Amino acid sequence: MNRTINEGAKLWVVAGENQRIFGIKGQGADGVATNNGTIFVDGTKSANWKVKGMGSAGGGKIVNNGAIYVKNATAMTTSKQGGSLVNNGDIIVESGFGMRLENQNEGVSLTNKGTIVASEEAFAIDTSESADATVILSDKSNVDGLVLLTEKTTLKFEDNKDSISLYSTVGNVEVNNSEATIEQGTDAALKVGTLNIDKSSNAQFKLRRIANEGETILSVDTVEGEGKDAVGVGYTGNVSDELLQGADAKLCLLYTSDAADDL
Repeated sequence: MNRTINEGAKLWVVAGENQRIFGIKGQGADGVATNNGTIFVDGTKSANWKVKGMGSAGGGKIVNNGAIYVKNATAMTTSKQGGSLVNNGDIIVESGFGMRLENQNEGVSLTNKGTIVASEEAFAIDTSESADATVILSDKSNVDGLVLLTEKTTLKFEDNKDSISLYSTVGNVEVNNSEATIEQGTDAALKVGTLNIDKSSNAQFKLRRIANEGETILSVDTVEGEGKDAVGVGYTGNVSDELLQGADAKLCLLYTSDAADDL
């Protein structure tokens, strides 16, 4: 069954005490739920994972072409049976989650072609409860906020220029016809499995702090692709200022032997 919120329409999803609630759901393998309007999601009286603006179930698909505003809730998510999420519009998260893959799903994906803005009290993207997940950032994707992935997540940059703030770990990163920047989103070290970059792309890692002596602050297991020479490492502005003021600059990076040979 297909469900649509029309352009100009507004939907309020307001949870009661400890209530579980969906705004609109894509149900079943052929089910598609589309938001062309505006959804307001308020879960202040419940838990953020119980209150959802848009959800997919049984392999359904949800698409946001409009705007979703979230407070202590989740904008777009999947159920245990999986599905796919596509954001072409705007997601604004005061607290909670923007796009989230949950419930130990396998083979699920989310695609962002729009804007996600998440405060310091929120996550823009979260795949921490999913296995074998794929996150695609393409077209005009703009992600402003913390991104929480796992060693089982594949992150793809496709035909775009985007910068993400990574919590710590990602399994595989593919950069195709893109300019990709991965910033250290927390003080935890960045850990990447395989980085594959094509000849028309470049990739940058930006670190938010100077490594302590003997510490590994960025590890990449393998670097592949025709663009593997277009990979750089730098610092965010605050750390660059510290370096200019004479801070001890020991950049401790760790690559496997294969990755070191590639670089």
